[in-house]
Order: sequence, then structure tokens, then C-alpha cells
Amino acid sequence: EGVTVKALHNLEDRSTAQSERGASGVRFFEPAQQVRIDVALALRELGATALDIRLFLDIAKSDRETTRTFLREFLDRRLITLNDRIRQISEVRSLLESD
Repeated sequence: EGVTVKALHNLEDRSTAQSERGASGVRFFEPAQQVRIDVALALRELGATALDIRLFLDIAKSDRETTRTFLREFLDRRLITLNDRIRQISEVRSLLESD
């Protein structure tokens, strides 16, 4: 699955990834930048904000345990949010079924 040009522009604008430009203006990403893009997109898919992504990528440059802790805490927060949302949806569904 590819990445849209708009998504790549957005990642570059936020300094999440940097590219080199070819003679025709085509973007070329080094392997390390491709990893940053993959991580950013995966986190975004999980509901991370731009700030979450930037913090994670900055922390990932440090030690592995700090990175794991940050990711664990992020995922715990997402689970709480998703569980709350599931509860809300279930309550509305129960109301609809009780009619």
C-alpha cells in the first residue's frame, strides 16, 4: 500500500521525514527516513496526534526502554479512549433495542 503525495508533504512539513529531490523534482527518501515514515503512519493509524508522533520519534533516538515506556503509555491511553467509546456505543445501541 502506497503513501499519498499529500501525506508525504505533510510529514515533510512537520519535519517528520526529509527527502532529497531528483532533477525532475521527484522525492527520494533514504532508508532511515522511510522507517520514520512507516512509524509515523502506523502511529497515526492508531490515533496518534502529530505531537504524539513527533515525541515518539524524538524519544526513539534515545534508549530502548524509554521508547518502550512511551509506546506502552500511549497504547494504554488509546485503549482507555477506545473502551470508553465502545461503552458509549453499547449504551446507545441498548437504548435503540429497548424501543
